[in-house]
Amino acid sequence: MNRLLHGMKPLPHYLNTTALIISVLAVVFFFVPASTFDAEQLLALNSLYIFEQPWRIFTTHLLHINEMHLLFNLLGLWLLVILFREKIPGRTLLNVVLISALFATLSSVYIGNDASFIGLSGVLHGIFAYGAIQMLHSERRFAFLLIVALVAKLVWDMLNAGENVAWLDHSTVAYWCHLGGALGGVIAVPALKKKPKEILNKK
Repeated sequence: MNRLLHGMKPLPHYLNTTALIISVLAVVFFFVPASTFDAEQLLALNSLYIFEQPWRIFTTHLLHINEMHLLFNLLGLWLLVILFREKIPGRTLLNVVLISALFATLSSVYIGNDASFIGLSGVLHGIFAYGAIQMLHSERRFAFLLIVALVAKLVWDMLNAGENVAWLDHSTVAYWCHLGGALGGVIAVPALKKKPKEILNKK
């Protein structure tokens, strides 16, 4: 068994394991019939159960309104994985996703008073923010442009927060979710700077 595992080639750098798992779960939760597994009933955010059922803080980001919502978010995820492939490896991506999801949910619920959102876009804003800041060390100009683009996107979301979006079945943009996700990505930079062992061994 050890020989078999030793001989297995690692996944190409653009095939991020975390992104693959997120993609598969998002597709399964969307297409499995509600009669078999009612994903929205069991996984969507509900402010009444936010502490009794804390998994909803994270799983609500894996649900989507319609096919276009799912497609755009998964395309966005893989574009970010490819763009930041040198800056956000698999395990780091998992941590960034969890931190971004946490802040996206809490910001939406406790600041925006919105506990009805679903979708991966808040997490994508967090990945974008984390990757752009990490890129400042090697590609300062490009990273700066990415940060400016992110800020402009958040401002645009704020200015259009109350408008219905046709391709989202006339739902409104989850502005506080996007802002909270981006904040989570920023916080993840210092939070993930050192490995747990380094922190424990620090005198």
